[in-house]
Parts: sequence; structure tokens; C-alpha cells
Amino acid sequence: MTTGEGIETIMPTNEDAGTVENDLETAENDLLTFDLPLNYLPGMDLPSKRVLKTQTTIDIITWSLLDISNGTYCSAGTEWKNGMRCDVLYTTIEHPRIIATNLN
Repeated sequence: MTTGEGIETIMPTNEDAGTVENDLETAENDLLTFDLPLNYLPGMDLPSKRVLKTQTTIDIITWSLLDISNGTYCSAGTEWKNGMRCDVLYTTIEHPRIIATNLN
């Protein structure tokens, strides 16, 4: 169908409505049978740790705590020789280390 200004409009048909219902039903079934990968089970905190290790997040945290320029701190290893570890560690040569703990 074409309007007076040459703009074509598409009218929905009954066939389109049937596919939308089928898509919704499929989406609901997929949600019910969705399996979370073992890396992301509750209590693992991996998504939170990944966010805390991004440079943008590091810059926001260090700026709010110390009022220093972006890029001063970076993420470092979180396990020590004695086996102890922290969630996230921010370090730099000029300033003291910052240990961040994820509290959910």
C-alpha cells in the first residue's frame, strides 16, 4: 500500500500474528530450560569481578577515593604466595595498593 507522499506502509496480516505468538512461546520455553554455565553459578562473583577489573571502573573507584587522574592504577594479580587471595587488587608504582572486596 502506498500513501500520497510515496511512502509505503505495510499492513500486518493474520500470518504475522501467528509467528509472533510462536516466537513468544519459544522464548518462554527457552527461558525455562536455560542452563547457566558453571563459571557463573551463584556465589562465584565472576561477572562482578570482571566489571571491577575494567579500566573505566578502576578509574572511577580510584578517582572517588583518592582524587587522582585516570590510568594511574591498574588491576593486578589477586593471589599471594601463602595461598591467600582477594577479589580485586588495584596497584601502581607511586601509590599504595587498593584491595577491593565484592560484597553481594
